[in-house]
Amino acid sequence: MEINPIMDALSPVLTNAFLTVLTAVLTAVGTFLASWIKSRVNNSQLELLESIAANVVLAVEQSTYGTGLANNAAAKKSAAVDLMASFLKKYSITLDEAQIDAAIEAAVANVLNANKLVEPPKMVEVQGETDTGFING
Repeated sequence: MEINPIMDALSPVLTNAFLTVLTAVLTAVGTFLASWIKSRVNNSQLELLESIAANVVLAVEQSTYGTGLANNAAAKKSAAVDLMASFLKKYSITLDEAQIDAAIEAAVANVLNANKLVEPPKMVEVQGETDTGFING
């Protein structure tokens, strides 16, 4: 019995399961971080902070799209922290590094991951596996 056809059949299923779990975890983390931030700033600052963080995340994603930094999470996060700090300074909002970090992480979870859809599993064809539910190729 060869393992490659089995792994080829399981790979998309495992990938989709991983993406589903990852999406759920990131949503939970984003919710937690948002509530943590809300407990430390007033409502008008919170609205401004959420808006700034969302715009910063989108700006960094746009500016790194198609570059060598597109898949470098650490570089993008550093750029987002720096940009966020400059906006906060402009609006005279004082947050410590942990709060800026949490705002950016919450924005990533809320803005970027909100639009990601997990694709349904695709039908896999494996020759000779008619009794296991696979299509005979």
